[in-house]
Amino acid sequence: MKVEILEKSELKRKFKFSIPAKPLLEKIDNKIEEEAKTFKMAGFREGKVPVNIVRKRIGANVLSSVIETSVDETLKSYFETNSIRPALQPFVEIVSFDDKSDLVFDATIEVFPDLPKVTWDTLEIEMFDVDITDEDLKKAHEDILKNFKNFNKADDAYKAQKVMQSLLILLQLASKPAVFEVKVHEVLKPESVSDIDDDFAKKLGLENLDKLNEMIKQKIKADFEGLARLRTKKLLFDLIDEKYQFSVPEGMFKLDFDMMWSEVKKQHEKNPSNFNKPLNELEEDYKKIAARRVRLGILLAETATENNINVDDKDLQQAVYAEAMQRPGQEKLVIDFYSNKDNLERLKRLILEEKAVDFILTKVKTNKKKITLKELLWKKLY
Repeated sequence: MKVEILEKSELKRKFKFSIPAKPLLEKIDNKIEEEAKTFKMAGFREGKVPVNIVRKRIGANVLSSVIETSVDETLKSYFETNSIRPALQPFVEIVSFDDKSDLVFDATIEVFPDLPKVTWDTLEIEMFDVDITDEDLKKAHEDILKNFKNFNKADDAYKAQKVMQSLLILLQLASKPAVFEVKVHEVLKPESVSDIDDDFAKKLGLENLDKLNEMIKQKIKADFEGLARLRTKKLLFDLIDEKYQFSVPEGMFKLDFDMMWSEVKKQHEKNPSNFNKPLNELEEDYKKIAARRVRLGILLAETATENNINVDDKDLQQAVYAEAMQRPGQEKLVIDFYSNKDNLERLKRLILEEKAVDFILTKVKTNKKKITLKELLWKKLY
């Protein structure tokens, strides 16, 4: 095998590879002969079709398959030997190949940049602890009062059915009709609760109002932990982006930008009033966002690699299960969605990002800060 470097820059390489024809032609002949053993064709018994006819029928497909396999194996071996890390799938162009000349092809790749040495312990960020105020409790009490009802015995004017009246209810059970006779023993009327106190807490199975308030605080904290996490991640990513700047592969940038920009243009066409800038200015903003996202993705992936942070099948199963539980009645849709290889790969990248962030947060300097729900909700997260 011969290799010629045609182009070499910080993020791009172009090579010309030459692979001897003889071993490739032997592979093609062997493959065709193997296929001929079970080849079926009208007028011949299975496996008795002459090899020259089999070659005419499947030769082009076999040639394509052998070339593709040889190119993949050649590139993989060369990249591993020379410690080259392609950022994306190489672009391959076949220059020439026939039974009298070697296989010659050009391969163009984008490579990952040389990354700056990252020292996480020099970064300092705020970690948020949600502080539940009396105002938050009051709001929670109001929401409970709106949704909670006491059921008391109804007066005669309210009763929809007479007490002790019998009703016949027709149902379909297991595709067969069924009749149930139901007798009304009591009619209850829903009434609003006027106040939340110890008696109300006891109706919910709690000791007193203090215990209820404690439970409410824990629930609010749990609900807003995700939001506080987003805020912390944004601060971390802002610091990383500010301190560690480097060029990103054009192909990775383009993939990320095109995906975002396509959606932005659709939304802009539907509701232009939702945007405070013209498209040309928005485009520049989203290019900056795409470059930042790619930079952060590369750094987080490198952090995961250097520190043996991985995503295993158990992580994926737990993530899919957690999402399915958040969508009652749509569990099968969630499972079917992640049976798609591309969707599962995206989920894997998200989990890896979260694991890398968890690791980084153990290394950076952190300041715990109490924050109210109102402050947290008003913080800009993106």
